[in-house]
Amino acid sequence: MRKMIYKLRPPSKPTVPRMGKGQTAIEFLMTYGWAILAVVIVVAVLFYLGVFSPRNVAPNSCQLPAGFSCYSFKISGNASLYLDLGQSTGKKVRITGIACSKADSPSLASANITIDSGSHAVVANSNVTCKEPNDSSPGNSSSYYRGKIVISYTEIETGLPHQIKGEIAGRLEGYAGG
Repeated sequence: MRKMIYKLRPPSKPTVPRMGKGQTAIEFLMTYGWAILAVVIVVAVLFYLGVFSPRNVAPNSCQLPAGFSCYSFKISGNASLYLDLGQSTGKKVRITGIACSKADSPSLASANITIDSGSHAVVANSNVTCKEPNDSSPGNSSSYYRGKIVISYTEIETGLPHQIKGEIAGRLEGYAGG
């Protein structure tokens, strides 16, 4: 019997047209360039409309030390402060003064509000404004205020006076009286 020897031939190379590196780069840029351009235009329009303005995304916040909390608050267009103040110190307290200021040591407007422990009360005093006399903010519905809130209180059982300081920030809502 005769032995047959087969020689393996290498597979033939497919005939694919070859592109230069420059043409590949141009095709890549044309393919993805339109998508990149569309994203840049959308971001530019959003910046123009003020969507990324810090005043539009800054949150309203009121932070007080332990034992006191802001259930809700409003800074009106004329910068008057309305505050739903809660307390859980374990003792009945009388709020004797309150201030909303950018200064470290503001003068407090007098108040006379009694709050039982575990409850809250609305502090609405037209004498408490969240602007300093030299503050040049326009006081309209697009203004934003960030400052300190100072509350002076007395424990009714002991008669001991205390003072707490917190931070408040929020948009001025509406105009005078609103």
